[in-house]
Amino acid sequence: VYLANIIFNDRKALDYVNSIIHPLVKEHFEQWLNKQIDVQYIIKEAAILFESGAYKETDKIIAVTAPLELRIKRVMLRDKTDKEIILSKIEKQLPDEEIIKRSDFHIINDEQRALLPQILKIHEQLLQLKSHN
Repeated sequence: VYLANIIFNDRKALDYVNSIIHPLVKEHFEQWLNKQIDVQYIIKEAAILFESGAYKETDKIIAVTAPLELRIKRVMLRDKTDKEIILSKIEKQLPDEEIIKRSDFHIINDEQRALLPQILKIHEQLLQLKSHN
């Protein structure tokens, strides 16, 4: 929480931490990825996929979105933090509309629509794409 309070209120500090963390995360993921054999596909989760440039290393992108107030509520419960801190983090991310536009698939996680049918539909489409390559 201490570090988050610093980096999410100081763009230079955030950029500095990202310049250290993202290369290490990338290296670790690549090492793990090289050990994966006999898999249909691999899903990589990233909150800032576009902002970090990690999207360049993907074949397809699945956006998962939720209404803003629901996102805030979930993070407040998970992280035991206040709304202002969460909003400051969200403000540094691309808007959902832009993420959806840049993505190949979209899952809506709004507690109204069932998730499993959305996921299975994408799974089937990914398998079909794999079989055509």
